[in-house]
Amino acid sequence: MAPDTQQNILVAMFLLVEHNFFAIVFLCGAIISTGLALYKPSRGAILMIIGFTLLLFAFEYQKHILEGLLEQTKGSLITERQSYRLEWILDKTFGKVLPPFLYFIGTIITGVGTYFEVTFLRRAKHSTHH
Repeated sequence: MAPDTQQNILVAMFLLVEHNFFAIVFLCGAIISTGLALYKPSRGAILMIIGFTLLLFAFEYQKHILEGLLEQTKGSLITERQSYRLEWILDKTFGKVLPPFLYFIGTIITGVGTYFEVTFLRRAKHSTHH
């Protein structure tokens, strides 16, 4: 393989990882949580799966879904007569409120699940020593 092709492949891989870094982290979290839930089912592991999946969805929503969904919704709701108020509400709801809300809820659910898992592990560790 030619050196420039090798370099181009490395650059493409780097850019792919750079563009999707958080998605990769959230996906790994969801996979690890799923493995944990399959190995030792618990509420905490299920909450972690839900939280990481919601974080992954929030990332993909903001990066790839938001613009098309917003335009499609505006096109469906604002047909004959221009409605600046409705357009403003849609922009704020879909573009400004929903993305941070999804990240916030995903982070809270993941955190609660992690707390449950850590608490459960501590209890299990203490109960085996007594």
